[in-house]
Amino acid sequence: ALTVSDGSSQTYLLFDVVFHEQLNKQRRALMFFFDLARQTKRVLVLPRARLLRRAGASARFAPEAEYVRWGDLFNLSVINKLHPAIELETFVEAVGRIDLLVPDGSQACTAAAEQQVLFNGLHLLAARTECQRGLQHQLHSLLARDARAIAFRDVTNQLGAQRVAPLRPYVRFAQGVYDRAADFVAASFGDAPFVAVHWRRTDFLQVRRSQPGVLQSAQHLVEHVKRAMEKYRIQHVYLATDSDDKEELAYVDAMLQPARYKAPRAEGRDSDLRVQVDVANVEIAICASARFFLGTKTSSYTLAIIEERTAVFGHKPDSAVEMGNLGELPHAHDARMTTPRHEKTESETGGRPDPSPDHPVLPAESVTAVTARASAPPSPPERIEQLQRFLLFDVSAGEQLNKQRRALMFFLDLAMLTKRVLVLPRARLLARNKWGGHGPDETFVRWGELFNLSKLKAVHPVVELEDFVEQRGRVDLHLRNAQECSLELDQTFGFNGLRLFASRCECRRGFQHNVPAMRAETATAIAFSEVTNQLGPQRVAPLRPYVRFTQGVYDRA
Repeated sequence: ALTVSDGSSQTYLLFDVVFHEQLNKQRRALMFFFDLARQTKRVLVLPRARLLRRAGASARFAPEAEYVRWGDLFNLSVINKLHPAIELETFVEAVGRIDLLVPDGSQACTAAAEQQVLFNGLHLLAARTECQRGLQHQLHSLLARDARAIAFRDVTNQLGAQRVAPLRPYVRFAQGVYDRAADFVAASFGDAPFVAVHWRRTDFLQVRRSQPGVLQSAQHLVEHVKRAMEKYRIQHVYLATDSDDKEELAYVDAMLQPARYKAPRAEGRDSDLRVQVDVANVEIAICASARFFLGTKTSSYTLAIIEERTAVFGHKPDSAVEMGNLGELPHAHDARMTTPRHEKTESETGGRPDPSPDHPVLPAESVTAVTARASAPPSPPERIEQLQRFLLFDVSAGEQLNKQRRALMFFLDLAMLTKRVLVLPRARLLARNKWGGHGPDETFVRWGELFNLSKLKAVHPVVELEDFVEQRGRVDLHLRNAQECSLELDQTFGFNGLRLFASRCECRRGFQHNVPAMRAETATAIAFSEVTNQLGPQRVAPLRPYVRFTQGVYDRA
């Protein structure tokens, strides 16, 4: 078996994820490199865990991060039972340099000889940097490398479920997390079983709005939980959520009376971020110990809970599901029932004491009395429309229709992130001249004459430019994406073949990429002109099903 030695023959594998990945994604990247370290017979060097803080109410993160040693959050002794691993600080003290650095992010890469590089928030010496993106997938090439310490930076790698399964039992939280979770379960539910639910909101209201079944309204959440309670004859509910909507939470509290774990006050060296991370980890353990679990589709936090349930707590895979579309809601169920006794086997509990063993419980208070008082809150699109904040865009004059549609998807994504109604420009139809270029003559048609507006509105509020002009008639902030630009106030300008009035025109090229600043901008209507922006394939994929031709196109095809 491979062991950590002090000799110069010892080889190392380092990695650091791209900055914006949260802790659960960092752990999933760890399992990819855990697997790779075993295959290449290198000691795995664990980066410091990067704790991120959201920039105000936006879905993006502030540029300042807090770092903690991996061993402060996770159990290093368990990882080392399967394969040798050391923390980055230990590596720096013992070895002190990277022999080969391989950047893997979207940023431009430049091969270089010896230089200081930023790695996991530290400045380290790299003997050489190579632009070999994807090298971590080339096992034979990696095995042939004689570099003592190879480091991959800005990675987003994850393993598939089958490769994760044998590794995940060894990637556990520090024992204190499980102790706090067990104490909370005992205090809240005693020996009674409970249903746990992870209800993702906040940034998902923007970035997952296009994906069917991901977002659950408060009303649908309650119905999902009631169905599970009735099916498994369970009285108690635990809720893990990031929702900060008081109206939503009041409705769910009235209907379900869920238990929730509260963050302890930060003490000593623990920052508020450190406390938040600890709470999130304790909630994973609480949800993992539940008799049944309901999660949010596409959430890495839900995935972490489901993995924890099977790998650490020994639950069967069918004891957890991700919530999907309900369809027409049935009548509310009466939750009054008793729970039969059931003794769990060691295979169901993973060989450790179960923090929530079953026993008969008293009937819960009926929810019928509060049903009439509680009402479901408005949907996210309805709230966005109520804000009456608009985002306009117009592409550069030479872009053809398919490029115009790709620009639309960029600004549809941006409108979702900034909670603005998207104003659809008229489609610009270009005629070719005899030299193969585009002539000066342009024809404009309403977007809805070529594309299906009802499909777009199913994912996010949109209006056509003509309707915006008729109803509002002016732009508050006009941002040109041109090389030359001047600051002006109260002017008319050309936009999508029309003349519009702008309260001010500013030169903020690239502002459409600065989501935190966009969220903080108070202008009611922001317009970008002369743009060429496009989204990458991964960001396009969930949006593209909603950007369709009119039905007549498909009928004629």
